Amino acid sequence: MAEESIWGVSAALLVIGMAAMRPRSRGSYRALLVTWCVAGSAYIGFMFLVDVPMYWSRWMAERAAGHHYLSIAQGLFDAAHRRIVSYRWQDWRSEVAWMTLYFSVAVWISISLVYASAQRSRVELDPGADQLPG
Repeated sequence: MAEESIWGVSAALLVIGMAAMRPRSRGSYRALLVTWCVAGSAYIGFMFLVDVPMYWSRWMAERAAGHHYLSIAQGLFDAAHRRIVSYRWQDWRSEVAWMTLYFSVAVWISISLVYASAQRSRVELDPGADQLPG
């Protein structure tokens, strides 16, 4: 739950940064920033409206059931030795949304971020506006 909250806050900061860059950019770079901001906002909404509440409810249910958590050493041992393969829908149902987005849409967004960074030298900025750092 804490990890998902950190991802959501990080995405919010990234969207704020890109929104701040938008007025100083032009052309296709400006359109790309808008696209990233829209996608980032959707991600933030998903994280705080779906993902974080899901993990919160799981944690509360486990706590109410008296679930015992592993120590770090026990967790490392468990991760190194446990291999349980499941194809049952009920085991994966709550994970499908984030896994689908993460392993498809997020991959393409990440590639576009790298591509745009490599093409930064071709971006036209508004005359008189400060240059982007780097």
